[in-house]
Amino acid sequence: MKIHERHEGWPGIPHGGVGMTSVLELADLADPSLFEQEWRADFRFGGDRLEVGDGVTVEIKGAGGSWDGSIIKIGGGQPYLRAVVRTVSEEAVEPRYGRMEALLAEPVKAESSFTIPVFSDKIIFRDRYQSMHTRRVFEFRETKAGRIYTECLHEGESGSMQCTEMNTISASRVHPGAIIAILDETLAWAGFLTVWQGGVTVDLSVHFAGPIFLDDRIFSVGFCTGVKGRHRRKLVSCSGGIFAVRGNRFVPIVTAAGRWLTEPEYKEKMLGYIVPEALSLITEVHRKLNS
Repeated sequence: MKIHERHEGWPGIPHGGVGMTSVLELADLADPSLFEQEWRADFRFGGDRLEVGDGVTVEIKGAGGSWDGSIIKIGGGQPYLRAVVRTVSEEAVEPRYGRMEALLAEPVKAESSFTIPVFSDKIIFRDRYQSMHTRRVFEFRETKAGRIYTECLHEGESGSMQCTEMNTISASRVHPGAIIAILDETLAWAGFLTVWQGGVTVDLSVHFAGPIFLDDRIFSVGFCTGVKGRHRRKLVSCSGGIFAVRGNRFVPIVTAAGRWLTEPEYKEKMLGYIVPEALSLITEVHRKLNS
């Protein structure tokens, strides 16, 4: 496999969702029933960095519902990505789902939004629909209890996104790689607003209670849970998940937690993607988060 410009997240650097999706593709080929049930995946980035033009080898090993995956740069030393994908049975995630549901149920005191380009349209949407999804909307909501969270939508959608146009892993099911790419970006932006620095994904863990279907409507939520480190280099922890709109309920169907290592130069890159009229809004959100 070769890294091309279409794989970019940052200029010249592949989107983390490309690697995670590649591992899931192999896991699905090895075990077609894997993603029809409850499962989880743990991804860890590190080792050799990848750039556009690099060649990589993607592989998985395992059996019986548990698979170890890796992506290694050709000619490199340490894996760019390691992953464990496995089925689980009634994993103890109810508290996490409950906390997300409780957060969304809190009365909202203030809300605002801004728009950025979509960096992962090729991961998320099928070819013929990619040109229709060029912008993404992030909404910031402050509850009366003083909690702030990020909700990710797509331009033109109202409250949630129809899954019909998303990449699939079967005739009726959304590709989990598309879902993970959305979560990676939603949680990363929640962290960016907290520390006012951009960064790269260190690790990401996801739990799927079951498949997401093409006739579902979904939205993602992210919030910062902790910050460690010096002024210019921080390790930012974030959590969140995907909600499916089913009837009059918001059903949490995926939870996620991860860490991002800030790179000071990425702040200007991230700000460069934001439309000018949104900068004052984001500055105000950042002030509230750190007041």
